[in-house]
Amino acid sequence: MQNTKTSPKDFFLHLLSAVTLYMVAISFSTLLFQYVNHFFPDVLENYYTAESINSALRFSISMLLVALPVYGWAIWSLRKIYKKEPEKKDLWIRRWLTYFTIFVAAIIIIIDMITLINNYLGGEFTIRFFLKVLAVLVVATAVFSFYLLDIKDKMSKKIFLLYYSGTISLIFGFIFGGFFLVGSPAQQRMARLDNERVSNLESIYYNLESYYADKGTLPTNLEFLNKSPNYFANILDPETGYNYKYNILTENKYQLCAIFALENIDKNSNGVMVTRPIKVGYDSGPSFWKHGSGEQCFDLEAVTRDSVTQNIL
Repeated sequence: MQNTKTSPKDFFLHLLSAVTLYMVAISFSTLLFQYVNHFFPDVLENYYTAESINSALRFSISMLLVALPVYGWAIWSLRKIYKKEPEKKDLWIRRWLTYFTIFVAAIIIIIDMITLINNYLGGEFTIRFFLKVLAVLVVATAVFSFYLLDIKDKMSKKIFLLYYSGTISLIFGFIFGGFFLVGSPAQQRMARLDNERVSNLESIYYNLESYYADKGTLPTNLEFLNKSPNYFANILDPETGYNYKYNILTENKYQLCAIFALENIDKNSNGVMVTRPIKVGYDSGPSFWKHGSGEQCFDLEAVTRDSVTQNIL
């Protein structure tokens, strides 16, 4: 048995199963983390967090949809080889990769428990933190127990099918739920377009503030942003190609308006929209640009450089 040679096929299947296993474990952990981020949001999160959650969800789902079937096929193929040629279980590559996987899983479990105890003693034990620790623990424990049984040759057909079918069913269940969180490709495109509109409005806003600080007056229109070498911003909606609406209200107060496809706005516990305040000078933040669907206008007030300096002092 010890003289059993490793064929290219053996090397390929064992290495492929190991690499795809790590891909599945990492992407599934990431998927679980985003579930926690979505259902238990941090009060300190800002406007961009929703997009970062969606981005992580899309990436983890994409990786799982590719890596999980490949891993399942590789493991199933290896089981068939072991049944026909039991001596293949003693291949050096199988033993090394298996023990390395068990080692990594054990280290992750140890670190996970240390982190849990440390944060608990430090008074930072929240449901959000606990669920993330639990997610890592479940994934690492599943990997550790499966490969420990496998290397000790205690993996019966019944146990293997339990792990195999249970893991695939569980992961695909979370993937299916992830599609509802992420939304359709069409919704994702609309969300990206809305993000681009917000980015454009914020750029226009800073340029208008700079213009007012330099000249003490607001420009009559936004065309100057395409003509002046000192100021530049995209004044066109990325989808329609029309200019964003710019309304001068008083000598130093104005509105910037855009038509958004989706709602992304703060609401209180009763579901009532939170009133958006007027932003003065360079005082802007991500939460200010949250919006409903349809045409949304943002009230702004420009200040001179002297006013900015006085506010700082």
